[in-house]
Amino acid sequence: MKIPFLWYINLSFIIVNLHLYNHSKLSQTLANIALGSKVKVKNLIVSEISSKLLEMGLYSGQEVEVLFKAPFGDPIAVNINGYVLSLRLNEASLVEVI
Repeated sequence: MKIPFLWYINLSFIIVNLHLYNHSKLSQTLANIALGSKVKVKNLIVSEISSKLLEMGLYSGQEVEVLFKAPFGDPIAVNINGYVLSLRLNEASLVEVI
């Protein structure tokens, strides 16, 4: 039995979207964490500022607490080893947490 070409394209589209949906559910970033929550840094997504984030103490295994979120969510303030770090959401989205 041959599958029509359009069915194949639609099926491929659905499979890719399901994969992206499941991946987004599995990986949480610091930008998505609720106020007052304590999490541990899992990984940094490679970008041009990932070395700066490492220098500021956001390395794997480091405990982070979300202290403050601005009214529209940007920026956020987090506690890292007793000091407060302010991050924009695009920066916080580079920090995967567990």
